[in-house]
Amino acid sequence: MSGRVRVLVTERIVDAGMAVLRHPQVEVVGPLASPEELPDAIRDVDGLLVRTMRIPGDLIRSAPRLKVIAKHGVGTDNIDRQACEERGVKVTVTADANKETVAEFVLGLFIAVARHLVAADAAVRAGRFSDRDRLMGREWMGKTIGIVGYGRIGQALAPRLVGGLKARVLVYDPYWPAGAVLPPEARRVDAVETLLEASDGVTVHVPLGPETYHLLNRERIARMRPQSYLVNAARGGVVDGAALYEALRSGHLAGAALDVFDPEPPRADDPLLSLPNVVLAPHLAATTAEAMERMARAAATSILQVLGVA
Repeated sequence: MSGRVRVLVTERIVDAGMAVLRHPQVEVVGPLASPEELPDAIRDVDGLLVRTMRIPGDLIRSAPRLKVIAKHGVGTDNIDRQACEERGVKVTVTADANKETVAEFVLGLFIAVARHLVAADAAVRAGRFSDRDRLMGREWMGKTIGIVGYGRIGQALAPRLVGGLKARVLVYDPYWPAGAVLPPEARRVDAVETLLEASDGVTVHVPLGPETYHLLNRERIARMRPQSYLVNAARGGVVDGAALYEALRSGHLAGAALDVFDPEPPRADDPLLSLPNVVLAPHLAATTAEAMERMARAAATSILQVLGVA
């Protein structure tokens, strides 16, 4: 593309990413003070870099110059992909920038929920050191952990579960090529129900879409192994929150660790927030200084590449 291009950065990113965009052929707009500024700001830009702000189809269609939307992250459920396809707008993601970061965080969530680390921290701060007698945890050595979705994060996580927790690993992913060879630490199953019934812990790593909304619904949660654990650092809508609450409150599940919610942030009256056997985090899995820099650089670079800026 010849001439100067305009790139809108909807939300603040680390300076390493902004530095990539500081190019003689690029005019940077943003970050925006609020989503209300988006309709006016998007109309005359060639590229858009977005984190979590929602980019609906009507705004994509209102931007005749828009060529590329770069997602600072992996999940694109906040972007109307159909509108992008209709308009020929390319959508890029930073898939390799945070896979190891998320996998590391999920490993920590499994330890935190099974060893009651949040409750233990609260007990010490409240002067109840003797609570150690009631905070009996469970170990993962020799247990089975199921990974639903074996993409980049799932593949980064499996060896950590085996090497770090000494657990066995089951994998369910209908899109994993039938002839593909899994690493020695993972065994594939052909049905998600098989994985749920056989696992002491389950972690989900699938994108949110029509096929995966409430993938873990009431019926499937009921089929999870009694006293097992669920970790969700993918998207809140992948799990039926009401069904999860009932399974946790009844004792069918021993605990859950949730980094994502539906809606997000969760409502103040979300019953999951009231349960003592749930570890909660504010969509933090990919938030490290290192990963934020990699994602910002990758997203910014992809915009320049699509727009043909040398």
